[in-house]
Amino acid sequence: MQMFDNFINNIRYVLSGLVGLYVAWHAFRDYRKKDYVGFVIGVVIGVFILLLLMWPEILNLFSEFGKALFQ
Repeated sequence: MQMFDNFINNIRYVLSGLVGLYVAWHAFRDYRKKDYVGFVIGVVIGVFILLLLMWPEILNLFSEFGKALFQ
């Protein structure tokens, strides 16, 4: 079961990296074309998708930070 969980986590990491690169590339292209609205929309969509893919790690990070802060 642990091996399957690690496999799923690796897939999520790879997907988040690919989505991040794709969105960054398109946002950069919009920025170079002086299409600032497209740039902002691309960045917002990219951040939202990355947050959806990485939310367990983000929650874990805040949990560890809270434990360290209130020890």
